[in-house]
Amino acid sequence: MFKVFILLMVSFIHPESVLPAGKIVYVSDIGRFGIGDGAILTLKGDTVAYGMVDPKGLAYYDGKIYVADVNRIWEVSPSGKKSVFVSPNGFALNARFLNDLAVYKGKLYVSDTYTNRVYEIGMHDKTPHKLFDIEKPNGICFCEDGTMLVITFTIPAMIYKFKNGKLIELYKNKKFKGGDGIVCTGDKVYASFYLSGQVVEFEKKGDKLVFVKVLKDGLKTPADIGLSKDGILYVPQLESGKIIKINLREAGK
Repeated sequence: MFKVFILLMVSFIHPESVLPAGKIVYVSDIGRFGIGDGAILTLKGDTVAYGMVDPKGLAYYDGKIYVADVNRIWEVSPSGKKSVFVSPNGFALNARFLNDLAVYKGKLYVSDTYTNRVYEIGMHDKTPHKLFDIEKPNGICFCEDGTMLVITFTIPAMIYKFKNGKLIELYKNKKFKGGDGIVCTGDKVYASFYLSGQVVEFEKKGDKLVFVKVLKDGLKTPADIGLSKDGILYVPQLESGKIIKINLREAGK
């Protein structure tokens, strides 16, 4: 057995994404949908940046936080100053629902769930280029070997890998619905399923993912998960306002 801790010390409204970055764990809180009271906070409740519409995916690069917010990407400095990194005009077919972010080798990647696109953005030229089309892409991450994983907000949810210009289906199961967050470490992959309420562990086996176990079920809208270097998996539950953490080192015993 392993322990699941519910983090109750902070009252979030709609926590969507958790980003462990060194000693600080950041949380994007949508606030009230479409109002403009979205914020980036620390897990302890300290406000880092405020005044976003519906902030979702987070990424960390060169000391700064990047935030996907509906149709733009924000850059947030260590002091909390926010500026537009990519404006709505920067996206080809008008971004509608920018969702998750990932950084790999000096490039930023973002999913747009409602236009069925994943973009690649140079950190210096700040110009989005369509990487591929896929139905309702949500969570994205990179494994150590440079493989990108993407999970879809579909029924059933689908998990794909993208490498060397090819998109390959790795896993689907009708029990898992509305794929949201995904992280990769070693040969393990962890994913959250927003609509069916699970956090699941998989193992990579060539061009397939093998189901290992459900780490937690019965969750209310588990969204974009984040994994710390010490093996703590953070799971925000958007509609309940709660965040749980799962100790993966204990889960593996």
